[in-house]
Amino acid sequence: MIDGIIKHFSKVGLSNEFLDSMQIIEQAWSKEKETESPIIGMNSIQYSFRILDILKNELKVQGPTLLSAGYGLYQFFYHKKLKDVNPIIDRIATDYMSVLALPTINIEQQADNYRGMILNVAGDLRAVLISIASNVLELRNIEYYDVNYKGAKTKEALIHINKHVYIPVTHRLGFYKLKQGLEDLILKLEQPKAYNDIKIKLKESEEEREKIIEDFINPIRESLHDQGLKYKIKGRTKSIHSIYKKMQAQGVSFEKVYDLWAIRVILDSDIKEEKADCWHVFSVVTNLYTPNLPRMRDWISVPRDNGYESLHITVGTDEGRWIEVQIRTERMDDEAENGMAAHWRYKGGKDSFGTDFWLDNIKHSLEKDDELLGKDEFRSAKFSTELFAFTPNGDLKKLNIGATILDFAFAVHSQVGLTCVGGIVNGKNVGMKHHLRNGDQVEILTQKSQKPSLDWLNHITTNRAKLHIRKAFDQEGKIEAEFGKEILLRKLKNWKVAYNQDVLEKIKGEFDFKSISDLYRSFYNEKIDHSSVKKFLVSENEEVEDDVLIEAEDDKIGVDNSSNSDLLIVDNLQNINYNLAKCCNPITGDKIFGFVTVSKGISIHRNNCPNAKDMRVRYPYRIIDAAWKEKTERFNFRAELYIRGNDKEGIIGELNNVISKKLSVPILNINLNSNGNEYFGSITVKVYDKEQLTLLIEQLNQLSIVGEVYRKA
Repeated sequence: MIDGIIKHFSKVGLSNEFLDSMQIIEQAWSKEKETESPIIGMNSIQYSFRILDILKNELKVQGPTLLSAGYGLYQFFYHKKLKDVNPIIDRIATDYMSVLALPTINIEQQADNYRGMILNVAGDLRAVLISIASNVLELRNIEYYDVNYKGAKTKEALIHINKHVYIPVTHRLGFYKLKQGLEDLILKLEQPKAYNDIKIKLKESEEEREKIIEDFINPIRESLHDQGLKYKIKGRTKSIHSIYKKMQAQGVSFEKVYDLWAIRVILDSDIKEEKADCWHVFSVVTNLYTPNLPRMRDWISVPRDNGYESLHITVGTDEGRWIEVQIRTERMDDEAENGMAAHWRYKGGKDSFGTDFWLDNIKHSLEKDDELLGKDEFRSAKFSTELFAFTPNGDLKKLNIGATILDFAFAVHSQVGLTCVGGIVNGKNVGMKHHLRNGDQVEILTQKSQKPSLDWLNHITTNRAKLHIRKAFDQEGKIEAEFGKEILLRKLKNWKVAYNQDVLEKIKGEFDFKSISDLYRSFYNEKIDHSSVKKFLVSENEEVEDDVLIEAEDDKIGVDNSSNSDLLIVDNLQNINYNLAKCCNPITGDKIFGFVTVSKGISIHRNNCPNAKDMRVRYPYRIIDAAWKEKTERFNFRAELYIRGNDKEGIIGELNNVISKKLSVPILNINLNSNGNEYFGSITVKVYDKEQLTLLIEQLNQLSIVGEVYRKA
């Protein structure tokens, strides 16, 4: 057995930097005696040989990884460190030992965290692969696993660590064959009856299944042969674990599993022709059998996160059976069977260290489920941006990933795109923004009256479509921008904000506009809330409220400015339209002035208005004289009083007696609050003039319940 291990080492084709370490480790092993292992009946040499075999033949690792495994296992059994071992080999072996030392409690409840912990402890992913190999070996021999061996796990922990940690890792690395075997084994251990029932039924129906698969394959084989394609076809029944999952998910018996069979068409294609050849076979298969398009999976244009590439389509036979067809090339099949490490054999040619080079570069990607395996250069080599969809006539349109109905419409013809109102995808009506998938059959719906919208630019990916939309909107967009600019200018003047490039850039950035023209058009199309822009530009303590004007009130409430413009003399002119400013509510008898607003005419303010000082300082040129006419009809004016006093029962009644009954002053609103000892609040009334309001205040001050009352600004 020692010789067997040495052979594993001597055949890996190590580079010169590792040859000395190989000799050191071989010599160390040759000097040691056999000892017990965690598997009863298997000594340390046999145990180590089996792990190296799994690494080399199932995980397809070579070079430094095998050498590191040999050194790590040597430390595991004999608890010795060797001198002068290459630092890389020493580091990987040390990482492996660190992983072995991790506790294995509650793995099922914290699988995600446990995976992260292993990946963090193992500074090198190759140490994780060695750990996978040792755990796989122990699981396959769980019947003889010695739980009393020093550092051994419980059998339950051994199952859980493989199920919740190492199966997901092998899946993401693309070692599907190994993953599938582990899944079947764990099902056998956890659900022995279900496992055996499926196994027996598969055995009983083996001849029938073989005939069904052969009858299905023959027409495909003939058609591919006629078209001169180089290929091979494999037919298989899905794994026991896969069938069990389908039975559980669909809630059906074995006999009613939707797609029990799978056919694999493997093409001998030049790498430049891979996609075209795969789609060619797709066309052949779907011409022979009825495709179930919603179940189509295109991992050729967009490989899975772990790099898996294949084109899957489920088709129906005349007998009513559903069979999955997997279409891939030999390169894709090799990577699917042997893991993503196989990719580097194609990328690096005959370089025997491709696997280890790959492993050096992908450890970080396993730490998060949403990351692709590998670094950016690996990602770019495995990721495609192409999408293929068909017209009702079978014409193939090549689009970008993320393409919508609109993209497809413009790919057919520019006029079809400009008049598109939706589409029919695989027989279902969809909207213009619907995202297409590879293999979709698309029919475009149009209306002559349809006109494009600028919003369409947010839902297309192709430059051709964007060009046609922008061209259609070029002239109209310029006109809208000019009108919108005028609206914005008026608003900025109204808000007392300067118009300059800095202000425009601030608005554009705050409200996520792509350009100033888009900003202008949003004002024209009323797609932006003006009050939000104002709030952004003008802080509350700087706002001048002269343009927040009192609405013209009807005769039930107050002055009707539109029909009584002769109430005031403004700038020595009569019959001028005006508004009474809401910030100070002027009434006849108040000393007043006029303020020329940008867009709402003249507003009338009291001389002691809280905003008067600011207006006179900032805008003296907009101040004009205003005065009440000496002889006018009586009009009702709104006035608000602040009042407070000692709290007791009957306050509102006493106030009402004086205001409404004694002085005949209409009350518009009473809003009083109490803190327990004192009441406070406001009373809004209608008065003819300042004289009547002064009388009202005097009468209220005479009441014992009133501590203070005065007119609010």
